Amino acid sequence: MISLEGFREQCSATVQTLGQTLFDKGAVTIDHTSAERIDATVAHYGNRFVTLSLDEMAIAYSCTCGGEDMPCAHVLATVLAANKRGILDSWPPGAVLIMEEEEDEEEGWQRPVEGISVMFGDSASASTKKGKAARPSESWKTIISKVQSSARAQARPRTPWPNSRQIIYVIDVPRTLDGSGLAVDIKYRDPKPTGGWTKPKSQRFAYDQLASVPDLQDRQILASLVGAKSRDSDSNYYYSSWNDLPARYRLHEPWDDTLVPIMCRTGRCFIRPSADNSDIFPIEWQDQAWDLWLEVRPNPSSNDYILSGALRRGEEHISLAEPVLILAGGLVFSREHAAPLHDFGAFPWAAALRQRHSIKIPHSAGQELLRSIFTIPGIPRLDLPEDLRVEESRPVPTPRLSLRAQPSGYWGPPKLRGRLTMDYAGVIVDPEKPEGLYDANARRIIVRDLVAEAAAREQLNQLGFREEQFYSEKQAQLLIPQTQLARVVRTLSLDGWHVEAEGKLYRQAGKIDIEVSSGIDWFELHGTVQFGDAVAQLPSLLAAARRGENMVRLDDGTFGIIPEDWLKKYGVLANLGTTEEDHLRFSKTQVGLLDALLAAQPEARFDEVFSQARERLREFNGIKAAEAPASFIGELRAYQKDGLGWLNFLRDFSFGGCLADDMGLGKTIQVLALLEQRRLLRSQPGIAKEDVLPPSLVVLPRSLVFNWKQEALRFTPNLRVLDHTGVDRPKSLPDPGTYDLLLTTYGTLRRDIPFLTDILFDYVILDEAQAVKNSSSESAKSVRLLKAHHRLVLSGTPIQNHLGELWSLFEFLNPGMLGSASVFQLTATGGKTTDEATRQVLAQALRPFILRRTKDQVARDLPEKIEQTIFCELE
Repeated sequence: MISLEGFREQCSATVQTLGQTLFDKGAVTIDHTSAERIDATVAHYGNRFVTLSLDEMAIAYSCTCGGEDMPCAHVLATVLAANKRGILDSWPPGAVLIMEEEEDEEEGWQRPVEGISVMFGDSASASTKKGKAARPSESWKTIISKVQSSARAQARPRTPWPNSRQIIYVIDVPRTLDGSGLAVDIKYRDPKPTGGWTKPKSQRFAYDQLASVPDLQDRQILASLVGAKSRDSDSNYYYSSWNDLPARYRLHEPWDDTLVPIMCRTGRCFIRPSADNSDIFPIEWQDQAWDLWLEVRPNPSSNDYILSGALRRGEEHISLAEPVLILAGGLVFSREHAAPLHDFGAFPWAAALRQRHSIKIPHSAGQELLRSIFTIPGIPRLDLPEDLRVEESRPVPTPRLSLRAQPSGYWGPPKLRGRLTMDYAGVIVDPEKPEGLYDANARRIIVRDLVAEAAAREQLNQLGFREEQFYSEKQAQLLIPQTQLARVVRTLSLDGWHVEAEGKLYRQAGKIDIEVSSGIDWFELHGTVQFGDAVAQLPSLLAAARRGENMVRLDDGTFGIIPEDWLKKYGVLANLGTTEEDHLRFSKTQVGLLDALLAAQPEARFDEVFSQARERLREFNGIKAAEAPASFIGELRAYQKDGLGWLNFLRDFSFGGCLADDMGLGKTIQVLALLEQRRLLRSQPGIAKEDVLPPSLVVLPRSLVFNWKQEALRFTPNLRVLDHTGVDRPKSLPDPGTYDLLLTTYGTLRRDIPFLTDILFDYVILDEAQAVKNSSSESAKSVRLLKAHHRLVLSGTPIQNHLGELWSLFEFLNPGMLGSASVFQLTATGGKTTDEATRQVLAQALRPFILRRTKDQVARDLPEKIEQTIFCELE
């Protein structure tokens, strides 16, 4: 017979204890035996498979637990079980335990895990490890034996949970009061043949029985108890080490108020209220919560007050002594019911008054009593006598954030320190300090909104504030990188916070007030933005925005957050005016821009002159088509008559405009009809020489000169056209009375601009206007020097996708209408691609000045065949 003491000496003390316990509890099942081999299954956290094999004077072992402490408890338990059955009687008495060599993972057969066998290949070779005895390759019989052992373990019947058996849950009050957390015992009972139930028993049942428990609620409750790791600390250690569910638990938040209602709703939850006996009573769950109250009553027999506690629920009222158990956080248990408790963070009052029932307070100490109650963190409901009654105020708190730079001497990038406080109607509170807010002079208590305070802390966390603890400081600091200052201030100010940085207060914008007044040939825009009791003028806001600042300094020394949404949408337009002391000045040609600005301010005020100009401009929607003069050869199509009417509208308002119809829709023909009208006016008899209209000028690419001459000859044969192009052109122009239309190229214009600037034209018309999209080009600078009564540009593509190109176009058409080119630098992209909001406002403001029709829009008005010309949109 082998020496068991020799085996024990090879195991650690922990393994010896656990191995003996597993053996004592019957956890070992011998699956297969032979003269030289034992296969066993040990029930511990599922199944562990152990093999013992005789190898000369050694017993090689293996176990599927994979533990580092070898030999493990499962091996020792198997040795003890095999010895008890006499299986080891024939094994040599001096044998020692050695670890069985592991098979090559890619070739050898592995020990089955939890009853599953895995084959990695056909080879049964094994490597010899240093310090371990080599074992020969396993024979086919050995392999079959292992399969049989695993199959037997897998097929071993599990004891099912009887369908008629009930699980019950017992709230143990004495153990709850003796320990930490709600003590819950898991018991079961069986039906009696004669009716009723057997006495509850606490016998454990196995994990593998959990799936066979018939009631779904029971399975969920048991799984939650195990998952919550809430086993009672005074339970036997080995209960939690084996394949059984513990019978005792302790529940803490949030598991107590989560699982107790579920347990009660099963109808099988009981309470053991007394340590004197083991009687238990069924309890039901009640959804309506109890409120904790403090009651102060005058003592009729003496000159003092009686302070006591109570639980109230609607019309119900009970003393704190009545429940058999009250838990902080909270639950209330009687012999019949369990219900939630609202203790308002003041459970220490319940604990104190439940033990003493009541406290006597001298009448002279009444105010001191109130002060004590209100300065203790957590205030329950109060029932006070008339002479101690106070006004209860629940103001909505305003979060306050104070920021200051991190002191020098700290590592890392520059950071800001934040301090959160709450403003309760002028009373400033530190959320980290739980004191109440009692004003004894005013007899008023301010009830703090702890939910709002928690939400404020969470918002700071969402913005990136993090607590950091420094060795030299007792209190953790709330920090955020300095680069996040603007974002934090803007976000919190929008949400109504009071924000200060280095003593500077930041205010959120309020009401925006706009007023327009008229001058001789201009309009003045007066605008203010309200920041609390301070006011900022519109020019100062725009000046700050041009400097790239998000805030403006107010007259009282505070800082206003510039209304970003408004500025983003209307800042460009507002900057188109000329800044005066306290207002912006716009020219008469900018009435459309002002109209677009005021569209976002329906409460804006304006005088009668601007109102009339605004209404006249809006008549653009009702422009009537115009007929070509009788001397015009040919018939204008309907959309071309509309175009001629639009050209007349621009002239009546002294506006320049861009005719941007698709190529092939006859822009040249519409302009020739206009020029024929002007020719007839200038050739009327009896007009004084000084009143005669001057000729017009068309600047165009060289490739279009021949086309213009041919079209003029075809549709307006009476129009006198002068071709001022080519190297042999004259160095000066003939008398203006000898021609009606002058044609020149952009290149010629640049060279002849010195004398062309001395001539006043009726119309200056730019064809293919993309030639001047670059405002700094020589062509763009040259055309802006020309003098004319009216200005037009023609383009097959509207220049509207780039603010800089738009400015160059309108600086020729309506000088000063779009202000200076620098205002477009307010956009983040420098004017290349405007945001959609700005684009929409500009489109509305410039709508009267750009006329664009596509071939699809006028298709029904076109002949059956028309040359399709491909063109590219300017970007």
